[in-house]
Amino acid sequence: MQNHTAVILMAYGSPNTMSDIPDYLVNVRSGRPPTQALIDEVTARYENIGGSPLYPITQRIARKLGESIDMPVHIGMLYWHPYLEDTVKQMVAEGIHRLIAICLAPHYSEISVGRYQARLKDTLSSTSQNVELHFIEHWHDQKEYLDGLASLVQEGLRRFPSEGRDQVQIIFTAHSLPLSRLKDPSTYESQLKETVRAVANLTSLPRERWMLAYQSARNQDPSWLGPHLETLLEETSTSDKQRILVAPIGFVTNNLEILYDIDVKLQEVAQNRGIQLKRMEMLNDSLPLVAALTSLVNQTSINDQ
Repeated sequence: MQNHTAVILMAYGSPNTMSDIPDYLVNVRSGRPPTQALIDEVTARYENIGGSPLYPITQRIARKLGESIDMPVHIGMLYWHPYLEDTVKQMVAEGIHRLIAICLAPHYSEISVGRYQARLKDTLSSTSQNVELHFIEHWHDQKEYLDGLASLVQEGLRRFPSEGRDQVQIIFTAHSLPLSRLKDPSTYESQLKETVRAVANLTSLPRERWMLAYQSARNQDPSWLGPHLETLLEETSTSDKQRILVAPIGFVTNNLEILYDIDVKLQEVAQNRGIQLKRMEMLNDSLPLVAALTSLVNQTSINDQ
C-alpha cells in the first residue's frame, strides 16, 4: 500500500460557546472543577471579546494549508473539541501511515509544545498501527514567519502619527510560563530572543527602541517568566516614551490573551497612565503564515526522503 501522509495542525483550544466554559476549565485544570468565581470571571472575559475566534481561524489556516500542499490537513486541540486524541485516532482509522505534526506555537518549551508532543506520542502508541511521526518542535526562525511579523510591525508603526513615529517603543511579547515547571527556560527564551532580533533587523529597529516582555502570567507572579508586560508598561509611563506598539510575536492568532489581555486589560492601564498604546495585528490565516507552514511541510518531506 502506498504511504498516506497527512498533517495535523494543533492549537490550545477554546470554548465554542459560553456554556462550554465550565467543562473547558475542567480540561485546562487537569480535571479539577473550577470555582463559580473563576467561571464567572472567564465568562465575562469571553463575553467582552464576543467569544473566541480561535477555532474558526484555525479552520481557515488548515483549509488554506491543505490547498497549498495538496495534502489532508486535520485539526487537533489540546483542551477542547476537536481533541488532539480524537483527531489522531480518526486519522489512523482512515489509514494514515505518515503524520507531520505542527503546533501553532513557534517557540518550544516542554510545558507548551512539549505537551502536544507527549500526548500525540501517547495516542499513537495506543493504536495498533505503525505511524511514522514527524513532529516539528519549533519554527521560530522560519523565514516566511519572520517576514510576516516584520510586515505587521511596520504596519503597526504606520498607525501612529508620522511626527514622532521614529520614537515609538516596541514591546515584543510572548506567553509567560511558570518557572517551577520549566526544566530549561533558556530554550524558550533564546528562541524568542532570536525571533525578536530577526524582526528588529528586518524592520531596522535600533536596539534602544525595543524590548521583550511576557504576558498573561498569573497576577504578574514573580515565579513566572518575566519581565511582565504590565510592569514594563508601568515603568515606561514614568519615562518620556509615551507611545508603544505591542507586538505579540509568541502568538500567531487572535485569542483571549490578545483580544482581552492586551486589547482590553492592558489598554485600560495605558489609558489611565496617558500612554498611547496600539497592537500589531496577528498573522491569523494570512499568506505569510500559510507560506511558513507550507515551507515546514515541504522541508520535512524533503529531509525524510
